[in-house]
Amino acid sequence: MDRKNLVYIFLVTFLAVGSFFYFRSNTHDCVVTVISGTSSAGKSTYAAKIKKQSNKKACIVALDDFISQIVTQKAIALGWREEDAQGPWEFIKKYVIKKTGKYVFDYEIRTQWLSYQLFYDAIVKACAGCEEVIVDTIIESQQQYDDLMNILKTKTVRKVLLYCPLQVIAQRIKNRADMASFSGLGISLATYESFMAMYSSDQPDKQNQPVDTIQLTEVKKILNESIEIMLQTQGDEDFVEAKQYAYNLLQRFTRHFMERGASGVVKIYSAFAFDEIISSSQAS
Repeated sequence: MDRKNLVYIFLVTFLAVGSFFYFRSNTHDCVVTVISGTSSAGKSTYAAKIKKQSNKKACIVALDDFISQIVTQKAIALGWREEDAQGPWEFIKKYVIKKTGKYVFDYEIRTQWLSYQLFYDAIVKACAGCEEVIVDTIIESQQQYDDLMNILKTKTVRKVLLYCPLQVIAQRIKNRADMASFSGLGISLATYESFMAMYSSDQPDKQNQPVDTIQLTEVKKILNESIEIMLQTQGDEDFVEAKQYAYNLLQRFTRHFMERGASGVVKIYSAFAFDEIISSSQAS
């Protein structure tokens, strides 16, 4: 074998070995913590806590940072324009109600009409650049759960549910009313929608333990008090719509949880599988 061929073989081998060690040193097994919970559960606080305590290159990917763009993209696809008087969310909601011919809750629009690909792409990108990724999200449907688990199927994933009791949600609504800060009351009341989507009185797995147990009379009291607070804050132009929303929410919520509460007690189970369930009071 002549000198020229030896040099060629040496160079090819050197490049191959160098490439192997380069890519080996620049790849990592990304650990992902998925945090789900209602809007009152303290997900952002818990995500920040995990990042602060991490000894790895960590980052947070929060659905809140993408939801506005996701909603706007969907509204534009349905015909909304920036010059329209109504915002993109209001446009989508009216479109869906007209299309389906029935009253729809916000969580139904989020789970059945929106695409979360933008959010999922951001998670994948974060996993490529960080050793630890904390996903701050709200999982309200089996499809959302399956889609998220699918993009993370090659990762080490820890799934955490932050449980916020109904009593805590109700108290936060009352606190906002006491402070005369009513702008977020509608959003707070809509937290009950997420609660319906995320929890059930059905036991999905016989091995699962309930995350909470609550008296039927207390459920009714909590709902009625929260609805009364919301209605008291509505102006005349919004009262009829708010009352319809309250009626539909009360009817749907009680039917969702009370069908199996014949004994007067409701056992609340997570609708999806999580590795760990933490009370919101423990997350801070």
